[in-house]
Amino acid sequence: ILQSGAQHLDLNFRAINYSAEVYLNGHKRVLPKGMFRRHSLEVTDILNPDGSNLLAVLVHPPDHPGSIPPAGGQGGDHEIGKDVATQYVEGWDWIAPVR
Repeated sequence: ILQSGAQHLDLNFRAINYSAEVYLNGHKRVLPKGMFRRHSLEVTDILNPDGSNLLAVLVHPPDHPGSIPPAGGQGGDHEIGKDVATQYVEGWDWIAPVR
């Protein structure tokens, strides 16, 4: 909500993983790709001054999530390395497999 006298308002995101599309009152903004990135969007000009606003955020996973062995454990095909992400997120023995 834009308060009386305010002249600037940012919409802040903490740790988006991996990319996102932000829709605010029919306006689309695309956040850059990256692992757990922080983003700040200046939205003052697209807010409704009466306080009635519609926000939707569509978060997308990495483009190349890769695969891990069926039983879990270390390994994986390292495809996630093609994205701006760390490779240990897939298939290491201390991370349970996500089906």
